[in-house]
Amino acid sequence: MPPNHPDELDADAAAENAARAAASRKKLSLLLLGVGLLGTMLITAGTYFLLKPEDDAEDPAELLEVAFQALEEGRFAQAKELSAELQKKDYRHYPGFSGAPEYILGMIAFRQAIDPSNDEVGREQKYLEARNHLLDADRYIIDTARRPEWAYALGKSLYYTGSAATAGLRLKDALDGGCQEKADASFTLVDIWLNSRDQTDLKNALQINLDLLKTSDLSTADLDRAYLQQVQLFLSLGRNQEAEAALDKLSEDSASNQATILFHAQTRMAENKFPEAIAQLELVAQDLSASASFARQASYLLGVCREKLGDKINAIDDYQRTTDRYGGSPEALAATLRAASLLRQIPSNEKALAAYLAVLSSISPEEDYQNRWLSKEELQDEIIQTWEDWVAKEAFAEAIALSQAMSSVFKDVMAIEYTTLAHQKWAEHLQAEYDDATPQEREILAPELRERWSLSGQQFEKLSEAWKTTPRYTEAIRLSAEHFRMGHEYELSLKQWQKFIDVEPAVGMPNAYVQRGEVLMDLDHLDEALENFGLVIERYSTDAARFTAEYLSGQCFLEKDELKKAEQIWRSIITKGNLGPGAREWRLSLFSLGKYLSNMSDLLRWRAMKGTTEAADPASQALLEESYQRAEEAIRRLEEYVKRYGKSNEITQARFLLAHSLQHVADQHRRKFAVAETENARQEQLKAMQDQLRQAVGEYTELKDQLIRREADKKIETLEKFMLKECFFEIAHTRYGLEEYEEAIGEYTKAANRYPHDARAILAYLQMTRCYDKLGKPTEARSKLEQVKYILEGLPDESFQPHLTNLSKEEWQSWVQWAIRLYQQEQPDANRPLPTTEPAS
Repeated sequence: MPPNHPDELDADAAAENAARAAASRKKLSLLLLGVGLLGTMLITAGTYFLLKPEDDAEDPAELLEVAFQALEEGRFAQAKELSAELQKKDYRHYPGFSGAPEYILGMIAFRQAIDPSNDEVGREQKYLEARNHLLDADRYIIDTARRPEWAYALGKSLYYTGSAATAGLRLKDALDGGCQEKADASFTLVDIWLNSRDQTDLKNALQINLDLLKTSDLSTADLDRAYLQQVQLFLSLGRNQEAEAALDKLSEDSASNQATILFHAQTRMAENKFPEAIAQLELVAQDLSASASFARQASYLLGVCREKLGDKINAIDDYQRTTDRYGGSPEALAATLRAASLLRQIPSNEKALAAYLAVLSSISPEEDYQNRWLSKEELQDEIIQTWEDWVAKEAFAEAIALSQAMSSVFKDVMAIEYTTLAHQKWAEHLQAEYDDATPQEREILAPELRERWSLSGQQFEKLSEAWKTTPRYTEAIRLSAEHFRMGHEYELSLKQWQKFIDVEPAVGMPNAYVQRGEVLMDLDHLDEALENFGLVIERYSTDAARFTAEYLSGQCFLEKDELKKAEQIWRSIITKGNLGPGAREWRLSLFSLGKYLSNMSDLLRWRAMKGTTEAADPASQALLEESYQRAEEAIRRLEEYVKRYGKSNEITQARFLLAHSLQHVADQHRRKFAVAETENARQEQLKAMQDQLRQAVGEYTELKDQLIRREADKKIETLEKFMLKECFFEIAHTRYGLEEYEEAIGEYTKAANRYPHDARAILAYLQMTRCYDKLGKPTEARSKLEQVKYILEGLPDESFQPHLTNLSKEEWQSWVQWAIRLYQQEQPDANRPLPTTEPAS
């Protein structure tokens, strides 16, 4: 209930009102006789009006005069009936007062509202009724002489129905016009400006107060009230000594009452003497006979004092007590907010959120906000600071709940913006966690991450509707589309990109087509994706998005198994000179081309060797030659990639493919070495083969070390695990190819020990057997063969997968028994055959 409400009059004011009421009753008794005579006259007049001929119609001007007279004499029912009749007739010709009917109805409701006998609900209803009628009257002409009275009544009615700012303007008009209720208008206006806490308003309020004190006929109660307001004004302006001086001017009856004690406590607070202030405030807060207005102020200020002293727990208790006892009051609102802030600092986010939501839900956006303890700007700052604090501390659920309730103190669109931003921050935070997580952790995080991005997409879609008439509309659509895709909501993403494209914004169209194409790729609509990329290449040839469209077109053709087209596109990107190595599309095209060439080399070699152990026919030879050419170019491309982009996401694949291609080209030199006709040619091929193999060992070794570090950090991916296993075995094979048998034995041992349940561990032991054989150590060779027999027995059946070995477990065991028999002699024949790999099935 606002200050100066009839229910909030202090004891002196109430006594004076009672005296006035007694005088009024005396006057009323003297008027009863006159009223009776007047009633007789009205009956006679009414009879005349009923019996007079129809052509002698009532004069609206006369009806209005009667209505005014009934209003002034307190005959509200008659005044109301006549005014309603005039409204029905739409009589607007009363000289200089066309809004008279509405004015009368408004004044009737206002006078009923200020009647002390009215209850709270009835009073508020009458103020609202008065406000509506008096505002309607202003649509017409209001008599100049009655305008101050109209302004006073409207101002009071606006004040008590939640429109304090507008009420202040009307009350100022009433005072400037010389309204009869100068004291009450002044008190109400000062209260309004006190609550606003604006420095200009406070200074204007002080002037109103000083002008009022110059009035000669103020009662003692009004003088005390004026001085108490002056104390509050001086305190709000930081003029503490003048506040003390104003307190000294109070009458003897008021000098020791609760209001005086309260304001003395406030002066102590202004001087940072909080313990002294607490002692005084407790006197008022605990006094059950104290005015509710003063008691609730004291209760709130106790919390402020304890908060200033750093006693958060007791401050929270004081604030909670204020809220519980005086719910709905300005002090309760301020106390709830301060308690919420302290709870957040403790921290106790759940309780803090509940308190913040209680504050926001108690404020109506339709009403003027006024609170002398808490300005709207302070409230807004606290809410935003809390939101930022929770986002920074990753309390995203609380931040979202808070932002969803912001619309009572901010515009609706701002609440949507903060809610959307909180969703985005949550998704980004989880994405960062996911990117830094282990593969096992990612598997757990993935569903929640997709959900967060999807929710962010939904929120941006909602924000786009709020921004529909602003330049930021397409920005929200774009982010919605991007976030839906990250949440794997591909159909929804496609829908949002279509919305964006339909708008045809001046900026962003090429990128929109590219991203729509990517979503179509996600949905496996490759032909439609190519249409989007082709449109960008043709229509936006000078835009940077054109290069992304070209690269992605290559990916589309690769997925469509149109390999030559994919190769042509990637080769064009890295050779035509429109892009440099610093561009993302150039880097990805270089990697894609290197990977394609390496894989194509393998495919051609497989075709050449299919069904035969040696490529003897011309067709196979041609395929082999093309395979080697592809591998040689793959080496050039991948070497450049590894050199330029050592920290890229694709570096492990690039290094693995490079090492593999080096082995492939080394095999070409081995074949040429075998058929070379001259010693020089043989030595040349041997040196080339060894160079390729040594480089392959270097690449495999560096990759192995890098992947072991990732494994130790638990960051290794499934594909990387496969590459790491290959590194162990391929390093050993390559050492063997270099005839570095001691080193090969060590590498085979590492591989077999690390992957004992892999079928290739058998090959590792067999190769070690060959190494010992080459080193002239038959005993060690036979020992390794014996080990293979026991290893085979311990391997589970699932180790013998078709992609790892051609033989079943039983076939392997038979083959090993045969190989062991070859070593039964103490010194085997040096020309005895020993398989270089597993036997053919």
